[in-house]
Amino acid sequence: GTGHSFVVAATNQVVNESLELAGALDCQVSVIDIQETAQRNLQTELTRREGTLERANAVLVLDDEQQALLTISANEELFYTRRFDVPEGFLTGAWGQDVAAVTPVDGFTPVEEYVPDYGGGASAYSDPQGGAPASSGIDDDKAQRLVVEIQRSLDVWDRTWSSLPLSGLRVFAGARSLELAQWLTQQLGHPVSALDVSSVFLGFGGASTSDQALCLPLLGVLLRTEGVSP
Repeated sequence: GTGHSFVVAATNQVVNESLELAGALDCQVSVIDIQETAQRNLQTELTRREGTLERANAVLVLDDEQQALLTISANEELFYTRRFDVPEGFLTGAWGQDVAAVTPVDGFTPVEEYVPDYGGGASAYSDPQGGAPASSGIDDDKAQRLVVEIQRSLDVWDRTWSSLPLSGLRVFAGARSLELAQWLTQQLGHPVSALDVSSVFLGFGGASTSDQALCLPLLGVLLRTEGVSP
């Protein structure tokens, strides 16, 4: 019901570097985009093809620079975005090995407060179902920190936009995207799927996972339609 806006600030140096790169490529610059809106464009195109454009949906992209970008959009509009750090070594850790697919359940299962175990023993993370964590030690500590960050973001969305319940979460983590989706389905109690844009960009699935990570923001930019004449 209330209006909202996002403000993006950049130094002149950053803008000039973008313009110089475009000049070297002999490209005319009409807009300098950002990763958040590029990711929104990918979400919009996928939900349009699924026929769920009006429903709120989330995408989480992890990269090798220990950063994660979460965006939530609906009806082609970016509603919520957040960046947070990914624990060092998470993408090469043992958190999701031998994970089994689970039956999706409706609604998010609240995650209890996470307290790191600085004593080096078992993780101090409490499983709301009463079971033991899937792993222990350093890898488990890193993994549960990430789960809590994701859950907190989803909780903020549920409280702020209760009229737009989240229909799904897609994740990208390179070669471990499907593994991460299955693991987060277990941890969050909500179906999570791997981000797959190969239906939009034919041949994308044949690229290496490192190239896919580099291309995702660019592909999102190429889907920008604002101000483009038919």
